[in-house]
Amino acid sequence: MRKITFFLVALFCIVTGFSQDQSFTIHGKVIDTKSNQSLPGASVILKGTTNGVSTDANGAFSITSNQDINTLIISFIGYATQEIKVQASTLIDPIQVSLSPDANELNEVVITALGIQSEKKNL
Repeated sequence: MRKITFFLVALFCIVTGFSQDQSFTIHGKVIDTKSNQSLPGASVILKGTTNGVSTDANGAFSITSNQDINTLIISFIGYATQEIKVQASTLIDPIQVSLSPDANELNEVVITALGIQSEKKNL
């Protein structure tokens, strides 16, 4: 009977060890470096995955990961994209990410046309 009990306990430990989800949540806030104002709608993506979120109206985000070491890619239109390495074992407080305006992005213009007009020459 002892052998069967020991076997069942060992089997239980093995099964639960493999099925445990080692996930953790990364909390943070994205702000503008110049004005210290929050950036709502910024994209926060775990590098190498399709797991991503957008910041809320206060610039806050919360993203869940299954790995101990992650790289977050934070981007916002008109700002330079930033990559931040986050380690689960050292993460205690929410992180704060400061994005600075990207001068190259600010010069881009998108033009849309609703119709085509041609110029006629008078002879």
